[in-house]
Amino acid sequence: MDRQDEARALTGLQIFLDWLERESETIVEEMFAAVVRTTPLVAGTDDDRALLRSALTAHLPVLYQVAETGDVRPQVRLAAPARRWAKHLATSGIDLPELVLAYDTAGDVVVRMFAHSLRNDRPRVDDATRADALEIAMDRLYRYLRAAMTAAVALHLREIELLRRRTVSDLHEWIRRVLSDDVDEAAAQQRLNYGFKGYHVAFVLWSDDPAGPELDRAAAHVKAATRARQLLQLPIDHHTIHGWLALESPSLNTRSLSDDLPNGVRAGFGAAHPGIVGFRTSHREALEAWRVATTFRPEPRLIHFDDVALISMGSHADDLARSIVTRRVGPLLDQPVLILTLRVWFGESGSPTRTARALGLHTNSVIKRLERIAERLQIELDPGDLLLRVAIELVPLADHSAPR
Repeated sequence: MDRQDEARALTGLQIFLDWLERESETIVEEMFAAVVRTTPLVAGTDDDRALLRSALTAHLPVLYQVAETGDVRPQVRLAAPARRWAKHLATSGIDLPELVLAYDTAGDVVVRMFAHSLRNDRPRVDDATRADALEIAMDRLYRYLRAAMTAAVALHLREIELLRRRTVSDLHEWIRRVLSDDVDEAAAQQRLNYGFKGYHVAFVLWSDDPAGPELDRAAAHVKAATRARQLLQLPIDHHTIHGWLALESPSLNTRSLSDDLPNGVRAGFGAAHPGIVGFRTSHREALEAWRVATTFRPEPRLIHFDDVALISMGSHADDLARSIVTRRVGPLLDQPVLILTLRVWFGESGSPTRTARALGLHTNSVIKRLERIAERLQIELDPGDLLLRVAIELVPLADHSAPR
């Protein structure tokens, strides 16, 4: 840039600075009107509008300073009113795009008003100086908007995260009190926005990999698939969510749920129980379903407490459980295929035909397996043999490979 160009740029900059100082009140009013018109959500109440006007007013002195110094990457510390406004949007539930749009709208107003001033105000300036003034004004304004918006977005996000942490912490405390029977039921219903009348089914959603958004989506699928009246969910960490479903009846249909769960997400369910006591009971069952699934059964993706109740209870006295397994089905522990066949046979009430259908085999193949099982155990198989069925369910507790 030669001296003539530099002198013209300095003249253009001074024109912009003088205009900012001279027209500051009008600029604020025009920005305020445009932001309210473009983003009405940020100006819903008198307090909203007062905070917005205060923030816009506070921006102009900082814009003046940034424009004057000309730093390529200015480090902008927002004035207190602008910081308060960014935080206020977060606490009011105003989404981040509204904040960004408000900043863009205010910047457009400054450019439009300054261009109008260059064309119409006196003293008139020549075309070259006017072009230089508009160019340098847009450049300095862009630098400021980029830095100021970055600071405002950071404040908004930080406030959102603080609110989320406070909300989750409060939610944890209220649910802890409900589970420990240390709370007034009416107060808990109001605070949790969840009714304890009717039936409740608790569940645990988890993933081996961090899956926060996927778990939220899975919880929504659970509510939709079960047609629950209400859903209450409690994030535990990036891998796990605890939840409760409020149902009109004790019946729970999760047949279509497995297909809807995001990849990698598994679910453990308690049974349906009535009232606030049932809320607690089902939660304990869901936790047990999760424990059994993560300890003994990597499959299936959906697991119900009723399906693992025996192994749940047996695993709390695992020495006795292993003794039952060894005594009743010890000769089968090195034959996982026979273990699986016997488990399915019990589940199908001793029907070889239904067992074959469940395993995808011919009936004769199942009959031959059952004969091998009876020969190894030296017994006559009886679908009513409760202890043998318990032993089969407790096989995962034994120190041998078995189908899960």
